[in-house]
Amino acid sequence: MRLRVGMALAAVAVFAAAGCGGGGGDGGSSTASTSTGTSSDAKAVLAAAPAKVKNANSSKVSFSITVDSDKLENPLMVPGSGEFDYAAKEGRLTMDYGSVLSAAGQSGNGNMEILTKGSVYYVKWPLLSSAVKAKTPWISFDITKLDQISGIDTSSLRSVNQGDPSQTLVYLKAAGTVEDQGTEDVDGTSTTKYHGVIDLNRIPSLAPADQRDAVTASVKTLKETYGISELPLDVWIDDGGLPRKLFYEISTKVQGSEVETTLEMKLSDYGISVDVQPPSASQVTDLATL
Repeated sequence: MRLRVGMALAAVAVFAAAGCGGGGGDGGSSTASTSTGTSSDAKAVLAAAPAKVKNANSSKVSFSITVDSDKLENPLMVPGSGEFDYAAKEGRLTMDYGSVLSAAGQSGNGNMEILTKGSVYYVKWPLLSSAVKAKTPWISFDITKLDQISGIDTSSLRSVNQGDPSQTLVYLKAAGTVEDQGTEDVDGTSTTKYHGVIDLNRIPSLAPADQRDAVTASVKTLKETYGISELPLDVWIDDGGLPRKLFYEISTKVQGSEVETTLEMKLSDYGISVDVQPPSASQVTDLATL
């Protein structure tokens, strides 16, 4: 039971943990680089991107997380998509954990839905409801009140709001060296590809005050999991300064096994209307009551 609860809660935060930084690789880009160079201007473009996204108010996001190891018969893949209103602090995500459940020898529905409304998160996943013995399809929790929840290890949830791309992009402010690798198209949009190295130790101090605790927890998890203090990151920025794609690839050893984790995240449809309606109270169980 403890294993199932831990797995379910950790899965809720997987996108958060993985979506915070990046490593090398071309991320499957469609056109070749036309020029290269390193400049303070390139670094300034990355540092300005989080504010550009915030000023755009909203966007769609899609992503794919892949974890491979010499101990896995097949790579674990978690695809997902969603949309966020950064001004209203609300959004939705859907993710498919089917390959993760299969590798763990568990059957069941791998589709997860997450709704965010301010500091409150609503998660719909049969495995999670079963693990915490809830009789409703939705589980809710207030990210600011996790310390008040007893009897359940909620540590993996502290960085769940990193799933909001505007918070993930705080990492771009901590880029040290940045290389301009030329122009490339991302889904028909002309962009410039940048390769930067993120200094994890600088990130918490650069995060907005209302995001600092979550960002600090996320950075700590990333450093402890991978044993790193720097993250290489590829990011594609359009002519308006808005990020269109991020990509990382991290290789590490876990209990003697080679593990490779990659993330590709795309942002599109800036300025869309996002309207999140929480599920009815009869369909929701507050995690704090369990």
